[in-house]
Amino acid sequence: MKIGNVDGAAGNEVVVVSVKEKTLGISQMANGRLGFPKPLAVTGSPLACELVNLDGKPGPEIVYVAKPAGGRGYVLGALAKGKNGQLSARSFGKLAQVPVPVKGTPQYLVAVDANLDGRPDLLVFQDLEQPPALMIGQADGGMKAVSGSGGIQLGSIDPGQLFVGRLEKQSILVAQQKFARNLALTPSGGWQVIDQYNVTESNAKIAGVAALDLDATPGKEIVLVDTGVRQLRMMRQEGKGKLFRPWREVELGTLAYRTNRIADLDGDKREDLLLVGNGKFAVLYNGQTGPRLKELASFEPRRKQALFSTTVSGDLNGDGSCRRGGDRQAVPSDQPAGPFTGPGTSARTGLSRVRAEVVSRCGRRGRGQ
Repeated sequence: MKIGNVDGAAGNEVVVVSVKEKTLGISQMANGRLGFPKPLAVTGSPLACELVNLDGKPGPEIVYVAKPAGGRGYVLGALAKGKNGQLSARSFGKLAQVPVPVKGTPQYLVAVDANLDGRPDLLVFQDLEQPPALMIGQADGGMKAVSGSGGIQLGSIDPGQLFVGRLEKQSILVAQQKFARNLALTPSGGWQVIDQYNVTESNAKIAGVAALDLDATPGKEIVLVDTGVRQLRMMRQEGKGKLFRPWREVELGTLAYRTNRIADLDGDKREDLLLVGNGKFAVLYNGQTGPRLKELASFEPRRKQALFSTTVSGDLNGDGSCRRGGDRQAVPSDQPAGPFTGPGTSARTGLSRVRAEVVSRCGRRGRGQ
């Protein structure tokens, strides 16, 4: 599924691929709702699509990978808006379709500028644990497959490990287990490492990476999605060498990470990080902090072997009020208790047994121990 303005009219459209129905369709907003997808005329059975600006003019074209009818292998096809506003087939230079050299079945298309020449390129992800095929955009509008040999290779990665965005310039970031890399394509077709972002924990597993401005200062920060220790690891440039160093960490929770997206999700004109998982998603809102606990009082038994059994909320000062944030916690124990101290007081009371009046729902009271 891809979203963009492909027909030139006001508003965006949703472009979808149904592998089961062998159809590429487009859905438009009408009467306040998204309409049912209308089939588009394509050659073969489409498997994946991407929105790519092939000619540099306003608006993207639809590029799809398909299995030719009655043929072998896979090909790239494209649809572009015509003078009448209708989508029709578009060629790649002199070729109506471009062969894609893959061993597996294409699963996903991602537009990149691998060699930083300003022309769009495509990564064709496939199954069978094969690395994605790279299709390089040509000056005549065509696409050419590039197979690099030697040096750094992408390896068997999935789309969730790839991030295409800007640091100082257009960048391709790839998460690779214990680290993430900033890569660029060399003239020979291999990948050159521009920078690498490491973690030291032995059980770390970097499954995703993203770049966005998190501290409202010049330059973007790197976010590593670590599913090994279930954390988001944030890194920013520090020191004279402007090296990326660990900055902050945020707990990831139980999200089964698949991929991520960058967008302003709360309208504050700052990029937020959307994490997509299996059946759920999470959002890291930029410039916000989560709730924090504030210590109001503490209790420490005098006996070294005292054991706590449970905690209850109680009206310890006996004022009969149920104020938000004004209650204290009692710690029942069969052991002799030590001093109880609260904020703003130096009183110390020795208790042989904590007995609290439990207040619940602002008014109901009961005796508790």
